[in-house]
Parts: sequence; structure tokens; C-alpha cells
Amino acid sequence: PDKLKEEVYQKVGRYVLFFQKMEMTLKYIVLNCNLSGYAKEFTQILGANYQKIQKQTMGNLVKQFLKKNLTEHYDVPEAPDDLDDVLFSMRIAIGLDEIQFQKIKQDLESVVAGRNELVHHVMSKFGQEADEVKRRYSIIQYLDQQYDDAKAKDVFLQSFLKTIQKVKKDYSDFLLSEKGEWLFKAMFLQISPPCPKFEKN
Repeated sequence: PDKLKEEVYQKVGRYVLFFQKMEMTLKYIVLNCNLSGYAKEFTQILGANYQKIQKQTMGNLVKQFLKKNLTEHYDVPEAPDDLDDVLFSMRIAIGLDEIQFQKIKQDLESVVAGRNELVHHVMSKFGQEADEVKRRYSIIQYLDQQYDDAKAKDVFLQSFLKTIQKVKKDYSDFLLSEKGEWLFKAMFLQISPPCPKFEKN
């Protein structure tokens, strides 16, 4: 019984760590896939967004991910007419058909439900077993099944994370290249006011 008790604790700990990792992945995606603001304020914007996201629950993070990053129809804020600095805006999203979207939505929501059950109800779920050894075996079997199921549903999220990291690297490499530098210079020339015309006296 004591060994079974330790195994239950280990399985619970493994499951909790998995949820923490998944939550960190969601926070990274939501923070890095939806950025907008003036260049001079970008550091402050990132800091404010980071602080805001740290307070989000896993359920809210999943909702934001589904709304902003798994649809082609999310409205990106338009640039103001009176620009007084360089304005950056970036969004990384994957457009899915309705069947694909609903499948991912159900998978992620079921993982959130599993997380909530683990934190709030897993011990009471098996609290009616008279045989303590049988009860602990049941908990271990349940935790193994739930963990494997959650890991399988996390595959899409990890694939999305790798896509983001590749997009960011490719974008950064381009901006640091000669072509990227030329593009920025050309853009600044297009938006710069014309030089004043001087007349000879």
C-alpha cells in the first residue's frame, strides 16, 4: 500500500507538470502571435501583455488561442490615420475548416476539463472504494489513461509552437539580411515627407 501511495503521488506530479508545460506553451503562443504597437512603445507593450497573460487561467488561454490563432476571420486592428512612428503588427494563425476546428476545440477543452478534475476532484472520484489497495490501483490506472490522452491531444499545440518559432526565425533572418534592410529603407522613403524645394535667390 505504501508503494502504491508513492506511485499515486508520482503520477499526480507528472500530470500536474504536464499541465504547467501546456499552460506555458499557450501563454507563449498567445503572447508571441498577436503583437501590435508603435516601435517606441514595443518593449512596454510586451511587458504589459506578459503581465496580463500570467494571470490568465488555462481555460481562458485556450479560448484566446481558438479565437485568435485558429481562424482566418479574426479582425486585425487597423493602423490609425495619424501615424507618428513605425507601427508593427503581427499575427500568426492557421485557417482550419469547421470539422478540423471543432476537433481541436474539443480536444483542448477536454484537456482543460481533465486538468480541473485532477486539481479538484480526483481523490473524491475514487473515495468510495472500501479496499484501499484497489482504490489506489484505480487511481493509478485513471491517471495513466488521462495523461496519455492529454499528451496525444497536445501534439497539435506543440506543432503550432514549432511553426511559430520557425516563422519568427525566418522573419528575423530576413530583417537582418541585405534584402530586409533594403525593404525597410524603401518603406521609409515612401512614407517620408518630400524634401522642401529651395529656390535660388
